Amino acid sequence: MTRTCLLWTLLVALALPSPASAGEGPKPWTPEDVWKLKRVGAPALSPDGSLVAYQVSETNFEKDWSRTHIRIMTSDGIGDRRVTWATKGSDSNPVWSPDGQTLAFLSTRQEGPQLHLLPFRDGGEAHRLLEFPGGIDDFMFSPDGRGIIFAARTWPQCGHDLSCI
Repeated sequence: MTRTCLLWTLLVALALPSPASAGEGPKPWTPEDVWKLKRVGAPALSPDGSLVAYQVSETNFEKDWSRTHIRIMTSDGIGDRRVTWATKGSDSNPVWSPDGQTLAFLSTRQEGPQLHLLPFRDGGEAHRLLEFPGGIDDFMFSPDGRGIIFAARTWPQCGHDLSCI
């Protein structure tokens, strides 16, 4: 127990910056510095376990934009490539179809986040599956892959007229 505590104390001490003289040493991180880091999230393992789709977000304060795109890597971590290239908006929340042939994701290329499909195994361009007024919040494939269930906000005053959103 004592050795474990001593080891952790030593590791933490080594990780801390050394005290610097006045005017020297590392600059403290600002919130802008943190936002400039690329952020990785939303990993989705393909049904056969060979691939991982994930999103990468980045912010550019000088050009006043923030975007997210989707990348795919092999599950052994060797191969990695970008698969979405939206020049406007962001692509996020990758989900594999149960057969692993299609990668679905949300994109803000148009108004509000809309559901897009990328025919992955046979190649091709991503295309918007539907245009839901106000956008989609979340989605998932049915177990057999023949349907997609999605969640979206609606307003009671609209009734069945979704164009009022």
